[in-house]
Amino acid sequence: MKFSIVSACASAGEKLVEVTWNDQHKSRFHTKWLRFYCRCKKCQPELKGTYLVDIPAFPDVLTVAKVDVEEKGGTINVKINGELIAGHVIQYGAQWLRQHCYCDACLDNLIDKRDVISKNGVSVGDMTLPEVEYQNLLDDPDRNVFDFCEKMVLHGFCLVKNVPCENNKSLEVLRMLGPIRETCYGTRFDVNFSGKKHGNNNEVLLPFHMDQCSYEQPPGVVFLHCLKFDEIIRGGKSRLTDFFLVAETLRKESPEDFETLTEVPGSWDTYNYNTEHPAHQEHQKCHIVTDYFGKVSTST
Repeated sequence: MKFSIVSACASAGEKLVEVTWNDQHKSRFHTKWLRFYCRCKKCQPELKGTYLVDIPAFPDVLTVAKVDVEEKGGTINVKINGELIAGHVIQYGAQWLRQHCYCDACLDNLIDKRDVISKNGVSVGDMTLPEVEYQNLLDDPDRNVFDFCEKMVLHGFCLVKNVPCENNKSLEVLRMLGPIRETCYGTRFDVNFSGKKHGNNNEVLLPFHMDQCSYEQPPGVVFLHCLKFDEIIRGGKSRLTDFFLVAETLRKESPEDFETLTEVPGSWDTYNYNTEHPAHQEHQKCHIVTDYFGKVSTST
């Protein structure tokens, strides 16, 4: 829909600009927000991360001096009291301004559009296993790496099929996604039955868990390259669970326990002295983290 401005006026003691749109929606923009997001060439730098406007130099209170709607509702011009640039007029196109409306209704709609977690929480029986072919990633990375990433975002995991049974082939795939983060176990960690005293290097079944929780920010993507060297080998099955679905189920069935896990931190540690990368790590954080809107954002 093409938006246009029907009317605009100052309100709330000249500290807000109230806009009425052609679909009857109403937006309210703070004067400071309008001033410091101004799209004109005097305010918008060519290089991102640089500033042409000295924001701290402005008065604490900015008020509206004049509001005009031009080009048949396609543009809004605002002059303010407290402006530091002589003759400056704040100018916005209607489409950009409407797309950045931050009223409760527009924010709720934006959050709903971006909420891939709640919308894709389905039972295993109803879900087609997300997968991509290793060779397709190599042959057409522009298309298939995007498909790989999309499935990771939508489902939380993706199976890469027919990866060659050779060391470091997993790193080859990971480098398509971005830089590889090294941990105290190095760039790659081999899980095998070696007799070493480590929870992964034996035949004992591990419970559901997350890796590297002792880091302040655990790795966002963990790649498991499962190698089977002989048909006689049995076991090695991997199980996955959707923690976001688990968290939402807990919130519904036991809200007090859910709240406890969002407020009381747990402790994680890694003591790893006898390796190539000695480490002593201790970290505290809550098991479940919610954002400003109450959505589960991260978990450990």
